[in-house]
Amino acid sequence: MRYGKVLAAVAVTLLLVGFVLWLRDHDDLTVPNPRHLHPPSKHEPLELPALVRYLPRQPGDGRGIRWGLVLRARDGVPEEIVDLERAIPGLGGGLEELLERDGFAAAESLWSQAKAGNIDPTWIERLTPDSLTARVLAPLDTTLAQLASRERLIVGVGLNYAEHAADVAQQAAEDAFAFAKMVEPTGAYSSVRLGPAEIPGQEYASLIDYEVELAFVVLEDLALDALPAADELAEHIAWVQANDVTNRLPILLEGDAGFTQAKSQPTFLPLGPWLVHGRHLRPRTAAGGEDAVSLSLRVEEERPHERGSQRQHSSSQEMVRGPREILELIVKNWPQSERPDADGIPRGVVRIGDGRPMIPRGSLILTGTPGGTAIEAPGGLDRARLFMLGNLSPRAAREEFALHCVRHRLEMGFLSPGDVVDAQIDYLGRQRWVVVR
Repeated sequence: MRYGKVLAAVAVTLLLVGFVLWLRDHDDLTVPNPRHLHPPSKHEPLELPALVRYLPRQPGDGRGIRWGLVLRARDGVPEEIVDLERAIPGLGGGLEELLERDGFAAAESLWSQAKAGNIDPTWIERLTPDSLTARVLAPLDTTLAQLASRERLIVGVGLNYAEHAADVAQQAAEDAFAFAKMVEPTGAYSSVRLGPAEIPGQEYASLIDYEVELAFVVLEDLALDALPAADELAEHIAWVQANDVTNRLPILLEGDAGFTQAKSQPTFLPLGPWLVHGRHLRPRTAAGGEDAVSLSLRVEEERPHERGSQRQHSSSQEMVRGPREILELIVKNWPQSERPDADGIPRGVVRIGDGRPMIPRGSLILTGTPGGTAIEAPGGLDRARLFMLGNLSPRAAREEFALHCVRHRLEMGFLSPGDVVDAQIDYLGRQRWVVVR
């Protein structure tokens, strides 16, 4: 009897040793593929007053950046605009001027005139597809200096869609968190630069990912200890499409501490093409709202893939938190939200004014992305294998997974030079930008 128990213990031990050796000696981790053979998503046309920042047809005529009302858009791309100066003489192209002179109300008046057929045809400027990159600018004129001084903020939210939470972190969306994004917005048709390689032997940064997102601009200072009610908040925000482009490597290596660095490389925030005031658009989320808003993204790869180009397709109805709940999340988490940028400087998600945490006007809040990004967290068996490959060191296991992602970057769908990212959100237009080195 005792002899049998010894044999059984030896057998179990040998099986465990064999399993550990197998885990260590096999680099056959799961390689997910976000591509879908899914028909292109259909989106609602623009039927709302929308404001675009743009350069006039002939910049040399002394006219600088302008605000324009979008009169006509085709498949989410602005085609005809009218200078908002027609309603507000002397209006410049900055957000502060727009807010100080009640530009959204003026745009609504012009929109009503256009619907009644009362717009002078000579007021209309046309945008051609080959002029979009040069002429259509980011709707926000936020600078790095403003972000550094917290005169304005750009705040991202992680894990606000259950599917994306499962993809990237194996956490529940209830574990959402906020982080600062320290980058100047670029236009919806401007190129995105991958940036320099961080790993020897690579030509450029390897793990650059896309994230289509609904975002809102705060139009008035918001004291976080006295937030407007959910039904009142719509009067204090404007909606815009954003892409929270991300370098996954700092996050893989550093976890939560790597988020601000990962999100803040130059050109990593395509924004626009236009703004829509919150009183005209109230995206429906799990927390409320009226308008079911669809989001989609496709990547037209330089080398087309047999599984097609569709990556993300979801709805605002899948969002766990709406604008009010996101602000409440910031209220709850801001003391622990400071994360270092690439220079090691801690960056936060609020400004302290008169001893009170606040979100200053002109700030941008990104509401999170749905599933379908290139990154996907390893499953249980893969996690065990990585732990063994890393000699039981969590840090080394993260490094092993990062190297695995680099080796399989093309299969996993990370961005490469020549790729074209095409993203669209109902009522908020279409982005289309090329990836460069």
